[in-house]
Order: sequence, then structure tokens, then C-alpha cells
Amino acid sequence: MADRRWLSTQERNALFLAGQALVAEGEQPLDLNLQLAGEQIQLKAAEGYARRLEAEQAAAPLMIENTGTADAYVNLRLNGRTATEPTAHNRGLQVQRRFYDADGVAFADQQNLQLQSGQQVLVELFVEASANQPHGLVVDLLPAGLELENQNLNDAYSISDLSIDGVAVRDLSASAEVNHQEYRDDRYVAAVSLYEGRPVRLFYLARAVATGEFRIPPTFAEDMYRPEVRHQGPAAGQLTVSPR
Repeated sequence: MADRRWLSTQERNALFLAGQALVAEGEQPLDLNLQLAGEQIQLKAAEGYARRLEAEQAAAPLMIENTGTADAYVNLRLNGRTATEPTAHNRGLQVQRRFYDADGVAFADQQNLQLQSGQQVLVELFVEASANQPHGLVVDLLPAGLELENQNLNDAYSISDLSIDGVAVRDLSASAEVNHQEYRDDRYVAAVSLYEGRPVRLFYLARAVATGEFRIPPTFAEDMYRPEVRHQGPAAGQLTVSPR
């Protein structure tokens, strides 16, 4: 953990199994003294403790004293949201997003996307890796005003009917080694094998379904088994959907 901040799914599962093994050996009574936000709390049982804190209370020191004889293992989780957007970074992966209209023409202002209700938009994700990443995972969150056109549905408008600069989308994405795709309510997900020096182009269709102004989420990608290999894109601008 000296070189990374994230645990993989397998590592999380191993910790869960280790916890089960400890429980199977039999729990010993705890005797913990917590000093939190000017209060003292006594914990006697091996159970979780949760409470809501104001900002000033969360910033105050937390003291945990084990006054019993059994070893105590503490798992502290603090949930909240940051006042600023996540810092953009490219750690072995890079993703660039581009929006096109149904005719395959790129929108002039990619940071201030203007659509009408019901209008289709073609989204391209240009993905590069600095080394071979056979377990790449690209997760593209949708702004709230858009809805995915699920290509797995029989009545869906086929993305293969579209082209960019006279080249069919199916040909542009032919080199992409896509192992799995999901069309969720709020995001497009693709598990794709990535190779150094061989960028891939992923495409999906979306439709404007709600009028209003919406933030466009930043791009994101990671290696499924090595979460320290990841990409977090910068602020991506705003979407405005007007009535037709």
C-alpha cells in the first residue's frame, strides 16, 4: 500500500474472508474508550458504531483507547463529499471523450453541449494505455439529461448505421477488443483489453430526454485488478437540453 491508495476487488474479498475466519474463532468482549467531538463513548461489544458529525466535529481529534485485554482491530470509515471536483490524473491510462450529432459531425463546442429534447448524440471514447492492460475497465457516466440507447434491445437504433467523416463507426471501433459492455441507466461500461501503442475507439449512442442544464461528468477508467492504474478526467463542461 506504499505505492497506491486503492484495494482491488480480490484484495477486498480476501479481507472479508479473513474477517469471517476471525469471527469463526469466537469473538472476545471488547473494552474500548472513544473520545470523539468532546464526548467519551464506551464500547463493550464487537459491533459497529456510527454517528453523524458536523464539519467542526469531524475535524476534532479522535482518540481510541483499548482498556481491555483482547486485541482490537479498528476499521474507521468516513463518508462525505468533497467541496471540489476530483483531481485529474493519468496513471497508465488516458481517455478522451468527443460528442457527435447523428450525422457524425462533431459539436463545435465540446465543453458547452447544446441539444434539443429527443436529439441523438454519438459519444466517442478514445482510450490509450502506456502498457498492456488486458483488464481495462472504462466507465463513462452520463449527464442527467441523457439516456443510453441500449444496443442489446431489438428495437434500438443501430450504432452500426452511423459514420464519421464517411467511415462507418463499426470500422472505426473494429480494433477494440471489447470483452463486455453494459448499458446502464446512468453510465456506459466497457471491459476492454488495452495494449501499449494501440489506442482503441469506443462508441455509444445516447438521447436527450430531459430539458435543463446539467454537468457533464469527467471520464474515468481503471485496471480491474490493479486499481492504482487509473484515469480520472478533468471537468468536462455543461450540457444544455432545450425543448424541441
